[in-house]
Amino acid sequence: MSFFNRIRDFIYKYPIVLVLYWPIYMVIWFSTENLALGRAAVIHSAIDDAIPFLEIFVVFYYLWFPFWIGMALYCFICEKETFIRYMAFFILTFTVANVIYFVFPTTVDLRPTAFERDNIFTWLTGYLYSIDNPTNACPSEHVIGALAVVFAAWDSKRFRRAVWMIPITVVAILICLSILFTKQHSFWDLVAAVPYSFAAWLICFKPWRRKKTEGE
Repeated sequence: MSFFNRIRDFIYKYPIVLVLYWPIYMVIWFSTENLALGRAAVIHSAIDDAIPFLEIFVVFYYLWFPFWIGMALYCFICEKETFIRYMAFFILTFTVANVIYFVFPTTVDLRPTAFERDNIFTWLTGYLYSIDNPTNACPSEHVIGALAVVFAAWDSKRFRRAVWMIPITVVAILICLSILFTKQHSFWDLVAAVPYSFAAWLICFKPWRRKKTEGE
C-alpha cells in the first residue's frame, strides 16, 4: 500500500484529524494579516462606488460563521464522505488564498467614516470594523466559505433536494452580497472568489463521481 493510500485510509477512519487544520489556518491567517499591513494594494472598482452601504446586510456577514460551521458539524456527524470533501475544499482554497495574500496582499478603502443612521446594525458593523482589518481581501474567503456550503449541500444525501438547496443557495448569495453592502470587500474580491471556488469544487468534490454513482 502506497504512502498516500495509507493517509487516505487513515483520514477515512479518523476524519476528526481534518479539524486540526483550523488552528494551523488561524496562525497562517493572523500572520498574513499582520504582514499585509502597510504594504497591501488597494482594490477598487467603479462598481464599488455605485453599491450603497446597507447596514442590515451585516446580519448575513455574521451569519457566515454558523452557516459553514453548522454544515461541517452535520456532515461530520451524519455524512462522513461529504465532510472529508468539504474539509478538503477548505484546506485547498483557504491555504492557497493565504499564499495569495502573502504574495499579493490587498486591502479596500470603502468603509464609511461615519454612519448616517444609529441602530443595532450600524453598531454591529462598527464592531466588525474594529476587530477585522480590511486586508486579505482578494479572493474573499467569505464568498469561498459560503459557496463551500452550497457544494457540500449538493453533495449531501439529505440536502441535495430542492427543499433544502433553494434556501441554502439563497442564504449563500446573501452572504456573498453582504461583503459588498457592508463595504468590507470590493466587487473584484467577489469576482475573483467565484471561479476560484468552482475550480476547487471540481477538484475536491468531483461532481461527475456522484452522477456516475447515481446512474449505476
